[in-house]
Amino acid sequence: MNADGALVHSADQKLAVLTEVERRLAAVETVDEAKAIRDQAEAVRVYAKSARKGLAVQNRAATIKLLAERRAGELLARIDRERGKRDGRSELHNTLLRSDLDGMTAHRWQLLATIPEAEIRQREADCNDAQRELTSTALYLERSRQQREEDRQAAWIAAADVARQATADDTLGVFHLDCQALAASHLEPDSVDLVFTDPPYHDTTLDLYVDLGTIAARVLKDGGSLITYIAHHRLPEIVAMLQAAGLTFFWPLAITYDSPSPKARMREYGIVVEWKPLLWFVKGRFRCRDDMRWVADRVVSPDREKRFHPWQQGIAPATYYIEALTRPGELVVDPFCGGGTTAVAAAHTRRRWITGDVDERAVWIARERIRQACSDASSPDTTDRPDTTELAE
Repeated sequence: MNADGALVHSADQKLAVLTEVERRLAAVETVDEAKAIRDQAEAVRVYAKSARKGLAVQNRAATIKLLAERRAGELLARIDRERGKRDGRSELHNTLLRSDLDGMTAHRWQLLATIPEAEIRQREADCNDAQRELTSTALYLERSRQQREEDRQAAWIAAADVARQATADDTLGVFHLDCQALAASHLEPDSVDLVFTDPPYHDTTLDLYVDLGTIAARVLKDGGSLITYIAHHRLPEIVAMLQAAGLTFFWPLAITYDSPSPKARMREYGIVVEWKPLLWFVKGRFRCRDDMRWVADRVVSPDREKRFHPWQQGIAPATYYIEALTRPGELVVDPFCGGGTTAVAAAHTRRRWITGDVDERAVWIARERIRQACSDASSPDTTDRPDTTELAE
């Protein structure tokens, strides 16, 4: 056989692979098998395009690649996230490690799994008729937009009940309990989307961060976040406590103020305090969502306010991070209620909340504040929003 004949034979072999991998796809039972078929189909697609074997061949390979990704997405979605725990990692996380997949790829494939096979094959026929390439990116983006709209509608339906349910319950989601009792009696494992809190951080109460870490590690969903205010000079100890609970440090955050009000002075250190620190921890690996926006690590808050509690924090940071890290209808928890700032921010943004405090007077005040917030939930206060204009670009 001459050189040209050898090349033709090699080309025919490459194209014949499509029939074989499509036949094997029907029997795939593992993510690794689906991924191998996907890689073979992609190699044929690239070859068909570079060798100019025709758009129909190229799109056929692209279809098989998409169907393999769809099958992998079905298998990933089937994995029970609540079982098979090993060293604190979920079974899904272990599968991604074994298959050398990242979270975003897994998300894309699971989204493709929601598209019927017939629709993908019809897309191939439409692309051939229109003489254009079939690409997974275009299909993914189209389905992603549809999914976002479906999720948005479902979230707002769920969120519509939040204020009604809160006002129907005399507790208003605020309980006269310490953090451990609150978690034990009102929070199920893997049920919380965000813990946003401000524990007392005196030297004598620093062990509360041990309790906070233990609670967050139990109640947060996999990939959920804990954001907590801390004392500047106790940062190393608090990081160690939260990491010891099994949480993963994600990012430091800062609150600054746009008012000329007097700043705190740490006389024993000779420091004028210009900002407040927060720590951002996650349970497992941080979840990436197709609607995730850029998140600022510094929030500028309006003037300090202590009207509802001596240690009250501004509502702007809570509002900003609740909106950035959760969807309407999801659950936000604050184990150290204080003046109820986190719960009010949740009410304004139509999230569910659970909070508690050991101080009964603080509970009464927080309930009344939340009652007023719920009555105005249809038009939330926008006068105390954080300044994040630096992210506009």
